[in-house]
Amino acid sequence: AHADASASITTGGASSGSGDVSAPPTDFTWGIIGLLWIDGVLYHLQSVVAYVVMSYLSPVTVSVVNTLKRALLIWISVLVFHNKVTPGACVGTAICLGGALWYNFARQQPGPGVVPGAAVLKPSSGGAVRGGNAL
Repeated sequence: AHADASASITTGGASSGSGDVSAPPTDFTWGIIGLLWIDGVLYHLQSVVAYVVMSYLSPVTVSVVNTLKRALLIWISVLVFHNKVTPGACVGTAICLGGALWYNFARQQPGPGVVPGAAVLKPSSGGAVRGGNAL
């Protein structure tokens, strides 16, 4: 047996020669294993960043941004890979972008009964005392 630096780990079924068709063998080289490990680390970091972002934004805002991200990825794939776009996909993307713009516009409008420029007092938690004055 010859051992070298490009050793691979082979999995999958081997054909017995009797005509049965099994899954093709998959060679996992150390390079592929390293890439899979990097992919897992990056996916974990993406999850951590998502939790941090959600701590700063409302769940609705995160959902709207996620929807915009999906629409953007569709159009990037169209531009890069020259994928075919159906009229339904165009309408769906327009609805997605219109909804995100509408959400952004509605979010910037003052709510009912809010006087523009008025100070907003936030309730304290549990009657905390700040600066010697009870809130």
